[in-house]
Amino acid sequence: MQPKSLRASLTVLILAVAILVAGIIVPLACMKATGGKPAPAPESPAGAKAAADKPAGKTDDAKQVAADQAAELIVQLGAKESRQRDGAQQKLLALALTADIYELLKKHADDPDPEVRTRVRKVLEAEWGEAVEGVQVRLRAEKTQWKAGETPRLIASIRNIGELSFVFGPGPSNWEFQVDGRWYNWLGEVFKNPQYPLSPNGEFRDIAAFTFDVFWSPKDGGEPLTLTQGRHTVRVAALCRSAGGKGADARPVSNAVEIEHIPRTQNAEADKLSKKAVEKARAVDAAIPPEARKKPRTKTFRLK
Repeated sequence: MQPKSLRASLTVLILAVAILVAGIIVPLACMKATGGKPAPAPESPAGAKAAADKPAGKTDDAKQVAADQAAELIVQLGAKESRQRDGAQQKLLALALTADIYELLKKHADDPDPEVRTRVRKVLEAEWGEAVEGVQVRLRAEKTQWKAGETPRLIASIRNIGELSFVFGPGPSNWEFQVDGRWYNWLGEVFKNPQYPLSPNGEFRDIAAFTFDVFWSPKDGGEPLTLTQGRHTVRVAALCRSAGGKGADARPVSNAVEIEHIPRTQNAEADKLSKKAVEKARAVDAAIPPEARKKPRTKTFRLK
């Protein structure tokens, strides 16, 4: 072979090897930069799809988490146990009613399951109290039935759909409590009394809690509040001060919430039935012959 031909062949060989090496190293570098997956070119359709499918920000993620939680709670509305159904309904009421959750609830307002359908409609129809200077209050109970010896607890939210600004406090001294049509003021000690601005479009969810306490004194005089057995209708009113002295103060009243304090006799009857069930189970267990019992496999460990 002539020297010129040899040099030409070597040159071609070197170029081929360089192209081959570049074809391996460059894709590997791109895959490393994209977490082990080839990155589609931005100008290609695959690149455009990758950009469209890019995860959204934290706000969208939070909305999706809330929507997923609402979907799970709607399923629980049809649970066998009433306690689980009640809990799911209360949690749905506590969720911020975003557009996605609202559409999800509307979809299940005609659910084939009558229990789900009824409870979803109650959530959708759960109204805030009447607006006063644009301020509204919504009240909810942690559960609808309370046994004797338990203290019912209610939670209030407040929002401003008007144009004026107000100041309010979550402490009981900034609220009034109504039980079965009778209004009460708080006469107990106030250790902390923070005040929060309530601007237009502002909302505070689950900002105040209320219990049936003896420090609630009737506005018309008389004995302090005592919780009796039976059903009760409860409302609260927020005492909001006008911010900056612009406009009048506001006293919005919440929606009505009905709770039931189960009489002690019903609790005693439930305890009696429970005791009978335990005794029956023990009697069945005692009737099993010793030879029919299976000895559990256990291991004994001794400390050295």
